[in-house]
Amino acid sequence: MILPVSLLLALIAITQPAPKQPDAPAPAQPPVPPATATPASDPECLKPLAWLAGSWTGTMEGDPVEETWSGAMGDSIIGMFRWQHEGKTVLYEMLAIKAEGSTPTLRLRHFDSKFNPWKDELATVATLPLAESSETGALFKNNTNIGGIASCEYRRTGDTLAITVSFKDDSREALKFGLTRVHGK
Repeated sequence: MILPVSLLLALIAITQPAPKQPDAPAPAQPPVPPATATPASDPECLKPLAWLAGSWTGTMEGDPVEETWSGAMGDSIIGMFRWQHEGKTVLYEMLAIKAEGSTPTLRLRHFDSKFNPWKDELATVATLPLAESSETGALFKNNTNIGGIASCEYRRTGDTLAITVSFKDDSREALKFGLTRVHGK
């Protein structure tokens, strides 16, 4: 039996696997924003803040609080703060002091008990460059219109760390509390 060429070609065509379709193009990725130019950091500027390192505990409004600071590593120092009420954490705060140029600059972000960031801090956080320092003290001031914190001051006397957080709203009283160094941590 001889098949016409056209029928033979049709049979070959339907028995062959379909040609591979090209892969769908990958979804477009959002462009990566260019890096913001920052001055070269000088990690040496963090050394005078070495007295801050350690774990500190105390109370605020009768509730237990804890703040812990690392030593400097490279161009930064990190810290955390925890506030509890009736045995449950009600607030976390992550802190970072970063060498920006030759100035230590504090940034902080607050989180609720489920570690959700405060909504008013989602877009950006305030920068508080070091304004004054001594062998056992540091005052970081917010010179921007971002955030409600005007300044954070840390003063160490022996094993006590006094912290004062001042607000831009003059009607809001500053938070002042003292913490005691936890030895062995």
